[in-house]
Amino acid sequence: MKSPITVAALACIFLTLPVLGNAQTHETLLSSTENAYNPIASPDGKYIAFVRTGRWSGGSGGFGRSNLRSEVAFMDANGNVLTGDSPARCFLQEWIPDSDDVVCYRGTRYYLVSPPGTIARQGETTFPPVIPAKMVQGERVAYLSKRDEFVWLHRISGVESELYTPQGPLEGSYVGLSLGDILVASHDERYIAACNDWAGLKVYDTVTKRWTDFGKIIVHPDRDWSWMQPGWNPWFTRKPDDDRLAFIQDGKLIVASADGKKKVVVLNNLKNAGLAVPSPDGTQVAFATFDPTPMKLRPDLQFYGGTTLWVTSISPNSTAKPVTQKSPETTFTLRWLGNAKLLFDRATDDIAFNASHRLWTADVP
Repeated sequence: MKSPITVAALACIFLTLPVLGNAQTHETLLSSTENAYNPIASPDGKYIAFVRTGRWSGGSGGFGRSNLRSEVAFMDANGNVLTGDSPARCFLQEWIPDSDDVVCYRGTRYYLVSPPGTIARQGETTFPPVIPAKMVQGERVAYLSKRDEFVWLHRISGVESELYTPQGPLEGSYVGLSLGDILVASHDERYIAACNDWAGLKVYDTVTKRWTDFGKIIVHPDRDWSWMQPGWNPWFTRKPDDDRLAFIQDGKLIVASADGKKKVVVLNNLKNAGLAVPSPDGTQVAFATFDPTPMKLRPDLQFYGGTTLWVTSISPNSTAKPVTQKSPETTFTLRWLGNAKLLFDRATDDIAFNASHRLWTADVP
């Protein structure tokens, strides 16, 4: 096993960038050596889980996703890497509230992984023999710690869906529309959000056994964003029963209650914006804007670079503040590291399996 990096000063670069508008930005490269994306901070801010990427030899040798390296690893908040060669060869979904475990998945397998990279538990999203063969399970999973249950989405013929667990379907979770791939539970685990940019956002209430349909939203304006399975979490976590969520819809940044009965339009007239995420204290929302241009190697496709990260208060008709300079690179994942820093990744305009993915933080003024 490779020796972990233990000296943050060798891997951490601090940048004071020029003034953007009236704001001075402060960005920190967490590691100059880790080729990684999808950083997610633990609830206590002690650790950062992330996914190492690039090409690996376990695939077909072509350009399909089987050739995409995905190893869940950990560093501390200063960029000291804790994990050598990781046995957790999977994608990263989310930290479990009040826990040191992260929920992971790949293909039909799901996992709980603990720092520095120990697989604490694993299973498979299989179905009993009585389930029709035409049923296809979703890849992403969520974990409900109070029930000690993994949950995933399965689809029947692409037009009908249901939330499923190893013990069977969740009562009332059947709907007549195909749902998205992202599954993430609210902090108190009462609600489960299911969403993507095609099917929109739907929220299942495990108490009333009902769905709330929020309609089409924008997780990320790049429709190919989910290929590498980055994560997104729209839920507020200020207190266990704060069941609100933030999202972008029709050029607006919206904060809404989980039942959809209360909605506040925080910002208007947003273009090419996505990745809305509330701060831990619930007072602000961060989001990203992009300035897409034709890709270098595939000019028929768009590269969503020109990325700027912003924060805004949750009051109606607020004004957003830039937290970073506009970067020519793109961002797949945006999170908070405490209430005073944003945690995110950046990648250059290049073909798949490149080595240009890096992890960053930025101070929130």
